[in-house]
Amino acid sequence: MRMIQLQETENVFMASLMPSSEDGAISALRFAENYSDLTNSNQYTSEDFETLTDILIKIQEFVNEKHPPSSPSLSFCKGKKCTAAKLLKRGMESGTAGFYDEQAHDCLRALTKKGLEHAFVNKLELKLKSAVNGLNSQRRAELKEREEEEIANRRREEEADSLELVATRKLADNLDWENFENKLAGMNMNEPIEVVIDANGVGTGNVNFHNALTASFISKNYTETIDLLTTRFPKGEKKTDALWLMQAKAFSEVGDFNQALHASGVLIQNSASHSRGGWQRGEERLMAVTLGANAAMVLGKSEIAVKYYQAVLKYDPDNKLVMTQYKLLKKVIKIIAEAEKEITKGYNKKGIELIYDALSKIKGLDVDSLLFRSVVILMLGRAESSMNKHEEAIEHLDFVVQTRENEKSCSQKLLMEAFGFRAEANVLDDSYDDAVSDFRSAMELAPDDVKRDMQMKLNEASQKRDRWNGGQKDHYYNEHRGFPDGRPPERDNIKILDLPVNLAEHPGEVACSWVRKSYKKLARKYHPDKYKGSQKRASRKFDEIAAAKKLLEEEWKCKGK
Repeated sequence: MRMIQLQETENVFMASLMPSSEDGAISALRFAENYSDLTNSNQYTSEDFETLTDILIKIQEFVNEKHPPSSPSLSFCKGKKCTAAKLLKRGMESGTAGFYDEQAHDCLRALTKKGLEHAFVNKLELKLKSAVNGLNSQRRAELKEREEEEIANRRREEEADSLELVATRKLADNLDWENFENKLAGMNMNEPIEVVIDANGVGTGNVNFHNALTASFISKNYTETIDLLTTRFPKGEKKTDALWLMQAKAFSEVGDFNQALHASGVLIQNSASHSRGGWQRGEERLMAVTLGANAAMVLGKSEIAVKYYQAVLKYDPDNKLVMTQYKLLKKVIKIIAEAEKEITKGYNKKGIELIYDALSKIKGLDVDSLLFRSVVILMLGRAESSMNKHEEAIEHLDFVVQTRENEKSCSQKLLMEAFGFRAEANVLDDSYDDAVSDFRSAMELAPDDVKRDMQMKLNEASQKRDRWNGGQKDHYYNEHRGFPDGRPPERDNIKILDLPVNLAEHPGEVACSWVRKSYKKLARKYHPDKYKGSQKRASRKFDEIAAAKKLLEEEWKCKGK
């Protein structure tokens, strides 16, 4: 108990300047929270509360006298100075909505009124005590909200750092490939492979095959490279490590990761031996390991990625670089598998924590490409959407879509998957316009065996969008029947304002107080200057909560603002 400390510190407080936006009641309660065990008030005796109330009133009166608040609205009700009864009523409404600090403020303001009856003073003190008791739960909820926001901000910073590491690693990889291309361009041309294409597209001789192949690869014409190395490759010729690496790279760049996996595997198998010495960075076979492992991870074939590193360590067990990558990859795979297991069982919160752990460890992997990262973040976004963490889910699924749209090596199947899952998340977020747009994009990419299912989802989202937006005219909803704007929007305004589901059963000032408080909280959250996510989503949410507040206030006949 720190009641004695509260009394001793009172004089220190008296000399301090308070923010001009506060009045004496706010300053007094804040002071008491800082200098006493106010949030453990359930341990207080009746004498403690009497002492606390006396000190709070004295501080309030002093602050109001020495530092009058710049905004008089705190003690005004509907343009007039609040009576003690109106302050008590407003305070009770705040407490009902869970804002116990505001209840305590109004009780303190009421207690400073002159000429109050003894019974009314006792009632105010009881309500003040009730508010102080409720402060503990309110502060815990606020602390939890702040901690979650801090965690979200920290994770955003970590993700930004991760993307910088990916970009740095990509520069190193690009340098390896640049050296490889220079090696190709400078190869001995005295004995080029001569080939001519017959009517069946099979090589037989007469053109400089090596020059054509090198030119197509260096110019990033990977479709031509694939054609030369598969359909038009000379019969009887054996592919070198360089050719298999070119084939793996070309297939990877066009998004055919299965073929990239195959070509990488052939190269690794051909070059795996003790006689060729250690595996060094920049070597074709080690480049194939990274290329193949990344393809395997994108395809979800993590066991193959592990085998690639095991193949290296079998012949070069002292390779510290490969050993580090091998151990880290196994750890990441294990965490991702555990996350999938938890999410499948419905333990999304635990799954999300594991995914973030995996993402932090992926930063050190050579296979940490944006495309592989998008596979993990897609899982994260789906889990967040299932937990109704729509803000985080949409933000992560936006990253997945943008990444896969910008990656030339992304297949249509992966891009369709990204649009489809983001569409489903948008439906859960009541963002039906965006959901319809995403389902249409997924439809354009979908193979024939998936189109029907995607069309059904699109139709369902379109119907929900029409009901949500309203405005359609039919035989009933038209100007002749008093609906000049067509069908009115069908929205769950209680859900939009994040109100208790049974609030409609208690209309009146209690419900109206909930509406005002919740609107105020959400308006701050989605204000364009404060919202850190998508500005488009913030604008939509801001308009929706304003419309919901207006409709509920009209329905429940709320008075005042």
